[in-house]
Amino acid sequence: MARKAAVPTEDIPAVTQLFTPHWIVRYLVESSLGRLWLLNRPSSRLRERMPYYIESGGGTDFLQIDTPEEIRLLDPAVGSGHMLTYSFDLLCMIYQEEGYALSDIPGLILTHNLVGVDICSRASQLASLALVMKAREHSRHFFRPDRFVRPRILSMENVVFSEGQLYEYAALLDLGGQLTGPVIKLLNQFGEAAALGSLIRPLLDNKTIAGVRAAIESKDISGQLFLVDTHSKVVRALTQADVLSSQYTVVLTNPPYMGSKGMNARLKAFIGEHFAEHKADLFAAFCVRCLGLTQKDGRLGFMTPFVWMFLSSYSALRSLFLAENSLATLIQPEYHSFFESAYVPICAFTISKNISQSKGVFIRLTEFYGESPQSKKALEAIDNRGVTWRYDVEPTSFLSVPGSPIAYWISPKGRSIFTGTSVKEVLTSDGQILTGNNERFLRYVWEIDSHSVGPTCRWKLHHKGGEFRRWYGNVEWVVAWDERARAFYKADRTARIPKEYLWDLEGITWSTISSSRPSFRKVLKS
Repeated sequence: MARKAAVPTEDIPAVTQLFTPHWIVRYLVESSLGRLWLLNRPSSRLRERMPYYIESGGGTDFLQIDTPEEIRLLDPAVGSGHMLTYSFDLLCMIYQEEGYALSDIPGLILTHNLVGVDICSRASQLASLALVMKAREHSRHFFRPDRFVRPRILSMENVVFSEGQLYEYAALLDLGGQLTGPVIKLLNQFGEAAALGSLIRPLLDNKTIAGVRAAIESKDISGQLFLVDTHSKVVRALTQADVLSSQYTVVLTNPPYMGSKGMNARLKAFIGEHFAEHKADLFAAFCVRCLGLTQKDGRLGFMTPFVWMFLSSYSALRSLFLAENSLATLIQPEYHSFFESAYVPICAFTISKNISQSKGVFIRLTEFYGESPQSKKALEAIDNRGVTWRYDVEPTSFLSVPGSPIAYWISPKGRSIFTGTSVKEVLTSDGQILTGNNERFLRYVWEIDSHSVGPTCRWKLHHKGGEFRRWYGNVEWVVAWDERARAFYKADRTARIPKEYLWDLEGITWSTISSSRPSFRKVLKS
């Protein structure tokens, strides 16, 4: 990831994989899947077995679930399967609580509940193996032929058709009614599936895709040797389209992270075309895609870099999370929460796909250095609303602050400031003067006779910035302000001069804006 050049397509899987700590996995699964089940079964005792569960976003706006088989959980960047293996454990508890036979539960979970997608075939194999071993752990008969169920882990593959290949295939199998123009366009969407993965949005809906797939799989091609390759590619493309056109109850993932500088030309073009407002990083596009994969009133969970919470390039993503959905919970670990030698600025959060006025729960662990205290302090905040690093805030209140930063630690009084009169309504800023040649036009105040500084003199006091200092100070410079100097400023391309009505007025200046304390200072007349 230290390379300066764009990442080649074949290296994207390795570059974008990042381990998810188990306590974060538990928090995401318990506060999404677990939360949804408890909303449907208020009397459930599952809560007693979920220490990382954060309750938020109640009310009547939740997905109604009658049986555990109705739950469909997707990890669209599954990696080696951490999200799914713990979801398997939680689903086992749910099935047991509903009275299902223990020997039937693993097969039911793998048949109905869990789906994973990845662009890395090795990661997909690991995820499948992990789920198989989970199933065997819960049922010693799972490896029997009548019990075994293959996990639904899809490794995305490129599916490329030569010109005319599909039309020839349709003609020989009499598929003219199924392989229509839109279907052919759909099949050609997967030419770069091994690089684009779950970001692909199938052009047709899931019902149409399922119908086409059923019609094609019913065809007998045993006597059509030359069609075997085309047939397998068509089925492969439709399988991938089926998974990516479905709607899921819960979507959980640690999506790939890659800024636009790391994207190769093809990936950058795809993101720009399909996720134009979210092109700053690959993870932002994945978050938007996951919202599209989730049913209304469903639940989502993510671990991502925390830059989306504050930077202007992610304002559209914040708007999606706050105005069109509900940011239910969020945990912001300290930078060294993975390993003390690694610097990983991440956050983990859950979203409800509906609009709720309920308060969200925000836990800030940034003051606790290193890996070891993170999970302990998170549990403490979950159990105790009174700790200073837990904040219960209505997420829509962030919308009142310009740019909607997720500044959950700001007091209600602090946020209310932004609902009153704004600074721009009472003050005008025209920026600083730029001389274009400081050596010629600037002097320290002690270099100039004090009688040569003033409203009618050649030199005027110049507030250039300087170190941190409040209220007044840093008056160390004077600027040439005679008619000849001003003419130069107006004519020179690199120079600039404030509007004349602002000359000789008192005002306020400041040093360069930073994340440190502000240092506004009063400007007196020269």
